[in-house]
Amino acid sequence: MSRIRTLSVAALVMALAVAASSARAADEPKKSDSGAVHGVVKSIAKDAFTVTLHAKKGETASPEEKTFTVTEGTEGTVFFKVSHKKAEAGEKATEESTPAKFADLKDGDVVAVVADSKGKTAKSVKFHTPAKKKPA
Repeated sequence: MSRIRTLSVAALVMALAVAASSARAADEPKKSDSGAVHGVVKSIAKDAFTVTLHAKKGETASPEEKTFTVTEGTEGTVFFKVSHKKAEAGEKATEESTPAKFADLKDGDVVAVVADSKGKTAKSVKFHTPAKKKPA
């Protein structure tokens, strides 16, 4: 009888542990730019930049523009320049992020912006210069 009780308690503890870990995993942000706004830099001012947002799949509305302010200091906006390394045969392409500055951002760069809770101030910005298309 005590074996059955011990096994039942062990099974209950394991079930609770699995449920707790799956709930924690659901609350954690994904590795990708969770909540990021994606688009192309349209213009850059002294302490702000405007992004033309990418339309979502199936959306036919005209592209929306959003302006983000940039802050400096220890709690300031963090910039990363992303470079894509081509894959060799049988491998996946890799992505490398290096620290950057606001001055490195240019019109036409593709960006992923994570903003504050009000959506006005950029907290982190990942960007890359799009590859030039080969003439046909």
